[in-house]
This record gives sequence, structure tokens and C-alpha cells, in this order.
Amino acid sequence: MPTNLSNAWLDRYEIEVQIPEGASATQTLSNIERVLAGLDPKPPVESYDLKRAINALALPVEEWPEWERPNVESYSNTVAKDAAWRAEQKLAHEALDDIGGTRIYTDAKDRWDD
Repeated sequence: MPTNLSNAWLDRYEIEVQIPEGASATQTLSNIERVLAGLDPKPPVESYDLKRAINALALPVEEWPEWERPNVESYSNTVAKDAAWRAEQKLAHEALDDIGGTRIYTDAKDRWDD
């Protein structure tokens, strides 16, 4: 089941599924869809916002400019969202490996037919 999750993010995952006799095809497909959803390559936060949050949180709040201090919770949430996404990605990649899936990276400059 070739799946290209996004045109902007260039990871392609291919999984060949063999369902043993007596196994549920519906459950198997549902499990694979969960793995593929976890492989979504688009981060939940923009890299600029993440870098800004990490850099800000690296300093004590007392050293922040007064105008930026109300952003502590927002910056913490940004970093937490990214960490959760990375953990989900790691688990999904491990699950993909467990079921024998493959990951193919295609450089958009080399192939425009995807």
C-alpha cells in the first residue's frame, strides 16, 4: 500500500500486507492506518517558533524582556507539542520496522512525477 502523506514533505512509506487466514482484514488495516498517521512528517509547530521557544526557555524568565514574559506558557506548550510529535514519530517508525515496512526518501529536485 504505497502512501505519500503529503506533497510538501517527501517521505514515502510502502507496506505490503499479507493477512493470514482467519485474521481480521479490517483490524489489520486499522492498525496500519494508525501507524501511517503516526508517521505524518509535518511537525505540529513551525521550526522558527520552536527555535524561538527553546532559546527563550534556555534563559531564566527574569532575564527576558518584559514584553516577552507572558509567553512562558506558550513557549512551554510549543516545546511540549514538538516533543510529543517526535515521540509519536519514533514509536510509529518502530512499529513500521516491526511490520516490515520501508521508508523511501525522494528529493523533489530529482523526481517531479510523485
